[in-house]
Amino acid sequence: HYFTLVAVMWMGAEALLMFQKIVIVFVQITTQFVVVLSLICWVTPLIPVIIPLAIDRNLLVKRTVPDGYCFISNVTVFFAAFLGPILLILAFNSVVFIIV
Repeated sequence: HYFTLVAVMWMGAEALLMFQKIVIVFVQITTQFVVVLSLICWVTPLIPVIIPLAIDRNLLVKRTVPDGYCFISNVTVFFAAFLGPILLILAFNSVVFIIV
């Protein structure tokens, strides 16, 4: 769950960097900007992971097969903590794609 959200956040970061390189041509991408972007991409996905765990651990973790595979058990939490952020970043990427 967390690593999927991190991968999607990096996809959004790449869209932002592409926007800066293609549309705002003369902006220099500094090392400090990349470090801040990295922190945002690694820390922000913790929010939709930690909030359901803080409310009730059983909302997020449910063993579905004997192997110990677990994922979000509640449909509402699935939409709010997993699908919602992914759709938000996909919408951002679509807007960047249209602008570029």
